[in-house]
Amino acid sequence: MADVLFQVDVSAPRASVLDALKTTDGIKGFWTTVADVPETVGDLVTVGFAIAPKPFDLRLEQSD
Repeated sequence: MADVLFQVDVSAPRASVLDALKTTDGIKGFWTTVADVPETVGDLVTVGFAIAPKPFDLRLEQSD
């Protein structure tokens, strides 16, 4: 599968944006209420949506 890159410009402190993207509470706060975000790079982030038949996984990676 090809890599997918999302780019969104926001006016917020870096730490706030990172918390929103790398924590379960953060993802649930802006994207979906069904989420499980691991703490370990390489593990799978699971998110679900009401219109999707089942949750899907994203690999948690770190970029420099």
